Amino acid sequence: MRCTPKKTVCEIIDVGNHYCIGLKANQRKLLEQAQQCAQTQVPLSSHEFLDTSHGRVVTRRVRVFAAPPELSQDWQALAAFVCVERSGVRQRQPFKRQSWFIISQVIDAQQLSGMIKPIGAQQKTNYIGLKMSCRVKMLPGFALLTLQR
Repeated sequence: MRCTPKKTVCEIIDVGNHYCIGLKANQRKLLEQAQQCAQTQVPLSSHEFLDTSHGRVVTRRVRVFAAPPELSQDWQALAAFVCVERSGVRQRQPFKRQSWFIISQVIDAQQLSGMIKPIGAQQKTNYIGLKMSCRVKMLPGFALLTLQR
């Protein structure tokens, strides 16, 4: 069976877990819907903090937006979109980055900031395979999806 994000989401939910999945440009329609929610909604929660680790100064802002209920027909249990914005100076150059996630359970932005932030450094290790041969990283009660092509 071909591994697709929608099938993987179903697998995660079917085994009783929740998910936090990074949205990329190849899910253009879903990404556009997330960005539209950010433009038209007041966030359910928001959290901003300063990260001074690794000799850099980075401002991180996490915002959570309610997903339209009709999207859960295609994306099982989709509850919210999460926008993570990072800005600051790296190697004396200013930068600004934005990442999007979908989550199956609404979680406060401050709690999400602690869950999502550490993932980048550990993303290449500690994976658990699903029967569809996708690789999913398990967090406490959550799965972070990394699709392999």
